[in-house]
Amino acid sequence: MIEPAEVASNQTTITIARDAPAMQLVLVTCPKGSAERIAREVLNRRLAACVSTLDGIHSRYWWEGKLESAEESLLLIKTTRELFGELERTVRGIHPYQTPEIISLRAEKVSRPYLEWISKETRQAMRKKSR
Repeated sequence: MIEPAEVASNQTTITIARDAPAMQLVLVTCPKGSAERIAREVLNRRLAACVSTLDGIHSRYWWEGKLESAEESLLLIKTTRELFGELERTVRGIHPYQTPEIISLRAEKVSRPYLEWISKETRQAMRKKSR
């Protein structure tokens, strides 16, 4: 059961569902050559409404006892909390790294129209998940 919360805005009452999907921002680093493939797969499966790619990220990290560095891309994946598990499995399945960086951050405050858009664009994946 959805319990609405009423919010007054410019003399207009807006009803917002309290159990609306919570937005997650998922960060994934990958080799530049893999960014497009990962983004397309996530979007084609409707696991995210948007994937932004930031190229030219220079990462330094420890791997197997040695200090390494790499030129990478950073994917900013906009999704919902409910889809994170499937999103993570999808990324792991096509990511070239043995231990890919997949970090999910809960968005504390999101504009209502943007959250509604994310919910609308990922609804198809949510329906598949609930079957």
